[in-house]
Amino acid sequence: MKIMFVSECKTVNLAGGVEKVISEFANEFTRRGHEVSIVCLDQEKGKLFFPLASEVKFINLCYDVGLKPFGGLSWFAQKVKRESL
Repeated sequence: MKIMFVSECKTVNLAGGVEKVISEFANEFTRRGHEVSIVCLDQEKGKLFFPLASEVKFINLCYDVGLKPFGGLSWFAQKVKRESL
């Protein structure tokens, strides 16, 4: 199964509870054989503070892809779908 976690808040280099849970869920789902992606809209370069399995795909749409975070929910959904293919 393909699983995608999406965070619209600050995610990169942040050691908060949500980031810890996302990284632990992603690692566990990967360990169980699922294909996992984490997508965020952070304008800062970096990765999650907590370690991710090498199989987890981390995509920062604003920094890595160069998109602006202001385009509405349908715009965001289309970009996420395109990046996850």
